[in-house]
Amino acid sequence: MTPLSTRHALSLLGVASLTGCLTSTQATRIQTDLEEVKKQLFQVQQTAAGNRTKLDEIAAQSGGQGAGSPGQNDLKATLQALLDQNRALAGQIEEIKARLGSLSHDVQQGQQAQPSRGAGAAAAPARPVVPPPGASSPAVGGGDPAFNAAYADYAKGNYELAVMAFGDYVKARPDSSLASDAQYWIGECLYSQGKFKEAIEAFDLVAGRYPQAARVPAALLKKGLSQIQAGQSTQGVETLQRLIDSNPQSEEARLAAERLQQMGLRTR
Repeated sequence: MTPLSTRHALSLLGVASLTGCLTSTQATRIQTDLEEVKKQLFQVQQTAAGNRTKLDEIAAQSGGQGAGSPGQNDLKATLQALLDQNRALAGQIEEIKARLGSLSHDVQQGQQAQPSRGAGAAAAPARPVVPPPGASSPAVGGGDPAFNAAYADYAKGNYELAVMAFGDYVKARPDSSLASDAQYWIGECLYSQGKFKEAIEAFDLVAGRYPQAARVPAALLKKGLSQIQAGQSTQGVETLQRLIDSNPQSEEARLAAERLQQMGLRTR
């Protein structure tokens, strides 16, 4: 699955969460994208596992090669290439898992927002379909044009513009129900740019300013991953463990536990 299709799914979810409505077409597309993300995760994990096997084989072979010999030098070069590739794959795995967690979270939020209806109840009137952020038609229903515009920049990969727009939204509407989401997406933009230290601060503000917000578990997950990426492994492990302790049944806690296991650590 390409990053563009993943962002398209996130775009649909962002609008659906604003309007409280998922159309059947949107729901089908989102479910398809979820399955594709899972497949992509599996493929990357398989590649990483294959590389680890090759690393073990090279380690065994290097024991029989004399130091400084051509064969030893070739093995070292191959070993370094595999190590570099696995580091890159580890970053991909974290990014895919984070997107998967965000998709799953928003799908659940969209489902919870659907009005329940008894078997004999009259059908609710059809609600207008909201175009994805950035489309020519204006947002309707519960949509917020300013938030939609900022999210559209994020979905297009215009992270700098999105950070500024989400920041302006938080400053102008700190008490809005979407302020915590705006702060969270600032962190996502910074994470996508590799600005991990700045992302840590942005994610930290989600829980600091909006402790009861639904985005807090996701913010803790991405804060922990950002800390690990920034070389603050000890703090990152503590953040992920705190997430597991405070939200043990959440999808974010499951992803945090998996990351700790990848690091050879056990959860409490």
